[in-house]
Amino acid sequence: MAEATTIGSNQTAQQVIPPEMTELFADPPLLPDENPAEYDQVVVQMALVARPYDYIDWINVRDAADELWNAQRMRRIKAAAITAAQAAALEDQICFALKSDAASETSAPDASADLEHSKNARTLTWAWMGKEGGELEQQVNVILKKARINLKVLAAQGVANRIGVIEVFDRLIAACDRRRDAALHAVAVRRAVREADARKYDIREAAE
Repeated sequence: MAEATTIGSNQTAQQVIPPEMTELFADPPLLPDENPAEYDQVVVQMALVARPYDYIDWINVRDAADELWNAQRMRRIKAAAITAAQAAALEDQICFALKSDAASETSAPDASADLEHSKNARTLTWAWMGKEGGELEQQVNVILKKARINLKVLAAQGVANRIGVIEVFDRLIAACDRRRDAALHAVAVRRAVREADARKYDIREAAE
């Protein structure tokens, strides 16, 4: 089998993957909201880097593509987890501010009012986090200014509250990266062995 030629980065997966290897990529590890075309491009880029030669190389390319995809997914989830942690810290502060304002107007505790404050705090928090603008975001800005809330400290508090979860994602991402690199390394080692064998063959041929 001839050595694979360099694969153009603008090619599609259908152009890159040999027909006899397509079965390896028939079941990509995608969640319902993930784009198959984006996964295909990951496969193309992995093939561009690895220059697969035979069936075993293509298995390693599949493994490398899957691990890169998993790492990217974990990074998105990690970012979402940090956002949620910051939102939770902000929501607590807004809820406290709303309850404090209400307490200054009446001394009688009201469970239903506390529940309403909690609901309002959540609505205000996500309106502000989403940068929706308008009255809700302005209301949050007033609360933050009045309570002298330092957003950087608040963000740090949110991350600190979820640091265990964030560290788990860091370990998962690192593990994906190691497995990706191992798969690509395996292809590179096999290519180096083939090239060394070819040189030995050429030397023997020249000597005869």
